[in-house]
Amino acid sequence: MMANYINWGEPINAIPEELASSALAALLRACEAHPHFDVVGLRLIQAPVPHVGVVADVGDGTVAPQNSPGIWPRERLCLSFCPGSMVPAEVRALRTDFPDVIHLNGVPDGEPASLCLYESWGFEERQWTAERHLRKVLWWLASTADGTIHAQDQALEQLFYSSGDVVVLPSDWDGEKKERLYLNLADESAERRYWLAGTKATDGAPRWQVAVLDLPPIGHQPIQRSPSTLGALDDQLTALGSDLSPALSEALKSLTRVANQKTACKLQLLLLLRIPRLRDGKIDRWDARAYAVAAPWEDVGIELGVLGRAAPNAKAYAIDLLGGDVAALSEEGRAFKLAPLEVLQTPPMMHARAMSGIEASRADFRGTLAGVGSLGSALANLWARSQWGRWNLIDPDQVAPHNVVRHEANAIDIGLKKVDVIRGKIDAVFARPILAKAVYASASDFDASEVESCLRESALLVDASTTLSVPRDWSEHDLARSASVFFTHSGLASVLMLEDEHRCMRLSALEAQYYRALLHEPWGQKHLHTAAQIRVGAGCRDHSFVLSHELVQLHAAQLSRALRQGVLEPNARIEIRTHDENSGAVSVASIAVRPVRSLEGYSWKVRWDEGLEDQMLAMRSACLPVETGGVLLGIFDHKVRTVTIVDAREAPLDSVAHPDSFIRGRAGVPELVEHASSLTRGMVGYIGEWHSHPPGVRAIPSALDKELLAKLESRLREDGLPAIMAIVAENEVNVFVGGGEVAETGDTAARA
Repeated sequence: MMANYINWGEPINAIPEELASSALAALLRACEAHPHFDVVGLRLIQAPVPHVGVVADVGDGTVAPQNSPGIWPRERLCLSFCPGSMVPAEVRALRTDFPDVIHLNGVPDGEPASLCLYESWGFEERQWTAERHLRKVLWWLASTADGTIHAQDQALEQLFYSSGDVVVLPSDWDGEKKERLYLNLADESAERRYWLAGTKATDGAPRWQVAVLDLPPIGHQPIQRSPSTLGALDDQLTALGSDLSPALSEALKSLTRVANQKTACKLQLLLLLRIPRLRDGKIDRWDARAYAVAAPWEDVGIELGVLGRAAPNAKAYAIDLLGGDVAALSEEGRAFKLAPLEVLQTPPMMHARAMSGIEASRADFRGTLAGVGSLGSALANLWARSQWGRWNLIDPDQVAPHNVVRHEANAIDIGLKKVDVIRGKIDAVFARPILAKAVYASASDFDASEVESCLRESALLVDASTTLSVPRDWSEHDLARSASVFFTHSGLASVLMLEDEHRCMRLSALEAQYYRALLHEPWGQKHLHTAAQIRVGAGCRDHSFVLSHELVQLHAAQLSRALRQGVLEPNARIEIRTHDENSGAVSVASIAVRPVRSLEGYSWKVRWDEGLEDQMLAMRSACLPVETGGVLLGIFDHKVRTVTIVDAREAPLDSVAHPDSFIRGRAGVPELVEHASSLTRGMVGYIGEWHSHPPGVRAIPSALDKELLAKLESRLREDGLPAIMAIVAENEVNVFVGGGEVAETGDTAARA
């Protein structure tokens, strides 16, 4: 097969110093070392910002030749890592005739296809390594080729790529109303522009006549680029097995029967397409898409030949062809320009009952609240009404239509920045400003001066962002006492983690002790159970959890009260509140917080706590006079280069134990690791090994221990991970990282 490739970027011999990064260097090394990636060269790519791509011919023999999707056994790809991008790790397919398959990202015309590899980069960046990235690329090629990339329980791909602009219809608009709609622009400076549709307008807002087109159904298809003309839309829908002309003709004729005012003919035409989506021959959902036509609706109908006019200024009338046939679009009609708009709708009351919201409580000091989503906006509202603290607000999101169900925002706030909306509502509580800052950014962006100012001037920091980034990144900086609050997806439990006043036990350490309790306590078995989901938009990521409003209010109020009481005490605390649906009772589980140990080595910070040490010492004592051991479970965070040891497990039943040696068995270990990962929603996994030494022998590596550590390091290096080993002796626990001894936990251990 002869291939033609897109000339993507400018060939270069080396990575320019100003574009170099550790991730890009790791990506190049991984490609050069991988047996199935043959590096062709480097490219300097200018858009959207200057970055470097590694061009490689890729294939591991698992892609069958002449597969129906059209993936070749070896594809030429351009792999790049562009810091600051929404998804920095990007892969482009350079073949000019690379097929339009599912799970591609939208790109401008003429650019190489972009493989959709990651759903949530905020989660993936904590685990991303170049080696894992290359495995993901090979998996994408193989799964796309054999048709298994889209799981049966996964939502259908949206029909069109996102357009950027969104038209938001009123919750009571059912598509049958033919009234004119005004489109009010929410915030022109925001990244995504929302046009709010309604029967009332702000000054100068454009008016549109909506034509609803119910089209024939379409099955699962690769995501389509948005057409730029009416003719291109017609061709695209025809190729997908649908048909535009009949519905468009009928909609325009229908408008003539309701448009009885002289000004109606001057309204611009807004096409609203409603398309049934099929899965296995049955309707799975309805998709909606809008197109603004650059012409009055009557002019469009006349050019298409479905409307006529008796005189130049007369009202248009419908033209019915003999036999009821529908004429094809005329060349003039096909030339009308289209502006695509995503269609969302303010959630109606029945969805509000299913998706529910949140609230909270009060004091008098300067604080910073990170995250003003459902829980954060409720906390801000409660604290403003109770006057507990004067709160800076930090959040990087805008208000989306579905947010109003579980948020303090209203429908008129859609498209505005959440921090501005909540700041305004806080100021409106007592009709006076509270002089707090509202910062549109991530609370872990320490390079932003406003974020840094908020964090440094605060006496208390509260994270309600429901992200990993904020609490973990705060833990790596010298800041004020911090807390993290959240409720679980099911709405049946809530969690408070509060640092001690001297920050000896920081949020990242409390997170680890919370996970260990979750793995061992009865309440942990269903604690992070995922609730059912509801679609709130067209994209595969646009979903939200079913969550009772009463339960969120219950937990929000209790979290606020527990936090207010907790900051009056100097000690750290971890509390889990669980609601019993049958009795309505709320039970509280308090986790004893233990001091933290730490060491550094091989560019990693390794942390654990005294509770883990006591656990291993107890297992050692129970097995004497023979040695024992098992696997270590924990968390790798590649962004801040930390390894947190969460748990140590008992020896498998097939282990071989003697007074002076121990060989760890394998029985049940994969299931144990998978169970821990499942209970913690992928946060906790295998990180290394531990074993004990007999009486009279210190907790330092023997020759066999060093050999084992070297083997473990070699195996984990394939995933870009360090090797972790813990050795337990009489009243002594030492942890080692990499290929040798780093520190002992006795008198020499560092305290976090």
